Amino acid sequence: MEEAIPIRTAERRARQLLWHFGVGSAGGPPASFEIDGEQYVATVAGSNVWAFKLHGALPQAPAASAPSARDQPFVGPIATTAQIETASLAKDRGFTGTHYFTDEYAFAPYRTRVPAGTQVMWRNNGRMVHTIVAEDGSWSTGPLNEGDVGATTFTKPGTYIYICKEHPWAYGEIIVE
Repeated sequence: MEEAIPIRTAERRARQLLWHFGVGSAGGPPASFEIDGEQYVATVAGSNVWAFKLHGALPQAPAASAPSARDQPFVGPIATTAQIETASLAKDRGFTGTHYFTDEYAFAPYRTRVPAGTQVMWRNNGRMVHTIVAEDGSWSTGPLNEGDVGATTFTKPGTYIYICKEHPWAYGEIIVE
C-alpha cells in the first residue's frame, strides 16, 4: 500500500531545487524537449546555447556572477549631447526586410561626451520603469515612469558608467571633459 503524502508536503517537494548550473546571464526562458525518449532542458545565455539531459552526468556548478559593465568594451560613436533616451528606436534587417521597433533596453545615445558642469538628462520613452544609476551607486535619477525625465550634473572630468537598475544589462557611458 502506498503512503499518502499531504498536498502541502508534495508542493514543497515539487518546488525544491534539485540541481543548478551557472550559465551566466540568461537570454530567454528555458525550453524542455524530448529526443529518443530522453528529456532535455535548454536555454540561451549570452551567445551560448546550453542543453542539459535530465539525469545527465554533469556535476552542479556555482552560479556565474553578473559581469560588470566595466568588463564590456565600449565601442561605437560618441555623441556630444546632454540628452539620453531610454527605449530607443532600433532597426532590424531580417530576411523579410527592414523594420523598426522600440528597444526597451537600450539607451540612445549609449555613449556621450559632455563638458564638466553639464546636467545630463534621461527621458524614459518606454512603457516600463527605468531607474538610471551609476554603476558604483554614487548617483541615481530615481525611478522614471513613462515620459518622465531625470537628471544628474557631472562636475568632475572622468568616465562614468551607468546602468538601468531594473534591467542591469542595459548600460551606457558618459565621458566628462
